[in-house]
Amino acid sequence: MFVKTIRSTLISLIGCLGTLVLLLLVLQLYDLNNQRQQAENQFASNQSRNQLVQAAIALARERDARFLALSLDRPMPPEAATQTDRSLGAVEGAGDGGSQNAKPMAVFTTKLLSMRQTADAAMGLPVGSANRQDAAAQWFDSASSIVVDLLSLRIKLLSQMENASPTIFGLYYLRTQTLTLLDELMKNAAVMEVDIAQATAAAQPKVSRFDPRAVSDITLTVSQFNEVLGTISPSPDPNAFDFEGYTAAELRLRAALESGLGIENAVNDWRRISDDAIQNLSDLQAATSKLIQNAAKDQDAQTKSMFAFWMVVLLASVAVVAVAIRVVVHRVVGPLERVRDAMLQLADDNFAVDLPKNSRLAEIDSMDDALRVFKANGIRRQSLQNDRLRLHSRLEETYTHLKTDLEAAAVIQASLLPQQAQLGGIALSSYFRPSHFLAGDTFDVLQQPDGRVIVFQIDVAGHGAAAALVSVASKYTVAQAILQRQPNTDLAVLAEQINREWPGDLPYFTLLLAEVDPATGQGSMVQAGHPSPLLLRASGELTVLGDGGLPIGVLASATYDLIHFSCGPHDRLIVMTDGVHEMADRNGELFSEERVQDLFRASGMRSTEHLLNDLDTTLRSWRGDDSLDDDVTIVILEGKRNHERP
Repeated sequence: MFVKTIRSTLISLIGCLGTLVLLLLVLQLYDLNNQRQQAENQFASNQSRNQLVQAAIALARERDARFLALSLDRPMPPEAATQTDRSLGAVEGAGDGGSQNAKPMAVFTTKLLSMRQTADAAMGLPVGSANRQDAAAQWFDSASSIVVDLLSLRIKLLSQMENASPTIFGLYYLRTQTLTLLDELMKNAAVMEVDIAQATAAAQPKVSRFDPRAVSDITLTVSQFNEVLGTISPSPDPNAFDFEGYTAAELRLRAALESGLGIENAVNDWRRISDDAIQNLSDLQAATSKLIQNAAKDQDAQTKSMFAFWMVVLLASVAVVAVAIRVVVHRVVGPLERVRDAMLQLADDNFAVDLPKNSRLAEIDSMDDALRVFKANGIRRQSLQNDRLRLHSRLEETYTHLKTDLEAAAVIQASLLPQQAQLGGIALSSYFRPSHFLAGDTFDVLQQPDGRVIVFQIDVAGHGAAAALVSVASKYTVAQAILQRQPNTDLAVLAEQINREWPGDLPYFTLLLAEVDPATGQGSMVQAGHPSPLLLRASGELTVLGDGGLPIGVLASATYDLIHFSCGPHDRLIVMTDGVHEMADRNGELFSEERVQDLFRASGMRSTEHLLNDLDTTLRSWRGDDSLDDDVTIVILEGKRNHERP
């Protein structure tokens, strides 16, 4: 009899089967499959490594034979090169390992062909000549380098092995050290043969280009070989290489070659011991290779057998799980899908959906009750959402109208600012970028009847619509004060009058008021909290004018200083708001007055148009985008020579 809870139903029907499938199939079968793949890879990799070893040994034998042929004019065995080519071809055409080695094998084959051609060409040189000995040395070193590269490829394949037993890894490294030592002994034997021939040939001069290979050259290799040999259990034949006997034989041989006494016996003794050592090491690496291959084959067969067994378990378990799934689908999943469909309909605000009927499972009956509550709440939420949507639509419409009005106001504000103009002997240029639609910055230039030019620049605290309205009022106030200015009233008195008459309930603003007489080249200015203007001489010299003052509207009784300056032909008076030097980059660092001054000094000899373009490019690069935290306004008055005036 089936129980009426989801938890008990799932536990009763698929608990045991699920545990069996997850533990036995997912874990055991997955692990065995990995082991099987690793065993196959190890077996294939071991075959590839064996082929690399055979190629390295064959090339080492060809190296020694061709070296002796070049050095001593001994006959070159014809099968040496054939055996090397056959071994390299076997590596290149192998399976998994060969696919990785195909490219380097092609490189080795091409390089070896070139080396052989060079060596064969040297065979035509006189025996013992310096050029022929150089060719022998070059062949010997290049062939030895390829042998090392072949063994390095084997080490690379070996480093990719996983999950090998400590004994197998010990055999791997024993074989590595055996091959290294074997190559050292073969190279040493070839060099010694040249030394023997030169020492015993009465008529042949010693022209060998090789330094004598002392026994100490292979001491490190022997030490590593013996260290690895001691870690293998059971230990291989400890007499695989008698280092002390080999050392003694070579020392006796060298002593005989130097003294000229007992050379024949010493040579025979050394050759016997060297040949035995090379043969013993060859036998050891072959025996080690066979042990490794047999172990890899046994492991591969064992993992395949275990994998087949658990595949049978898999098939049986699939049938059992299929029955359990059918029961769960009809008993649990079906009712849950009906609940899910109803929930999706409610989520899409389809409150006309029919809710599922009661089932025989308590949890699903509770879900049905919850759906009825969700439906009632959803109908109520839908009503509230419709109200919010209507409100949002009205807000969006209002925002659109407000944005349109602000954009229109910004166009009007910009159109009221003076553009590029020539006012008698003064040329006007400007740069204006509001931070929002409307700016708190404004300026104007007025030409007096006597030819003098008055410029003023205003920066209202803050920005946006409120600051823009104040800027309109302040611009009108300053312009009216200039138009109503009494004769001989200097700018300082005029600024004090504007400050006294400014309403106290309106925000303060900074003001720069300057007057230039192009006829005399003299000018004066008043600074009311505004950034100090710059005077850029025609020579490129830059001067900072003024040092501050109180803004208009801060203190009604404030007084202001009148600052005089000269403005000759092509001198430029640069007036700017604080939005220039207070512009921050992405890290919050301000552009600073120093950078502004450096920029004008660097571009001082360029035209005003290029100067403003340089400033715009530099500010945008500093900011990193087109956004602004504050309005940026720059006005430039440039004096003109008489012949340049209109």
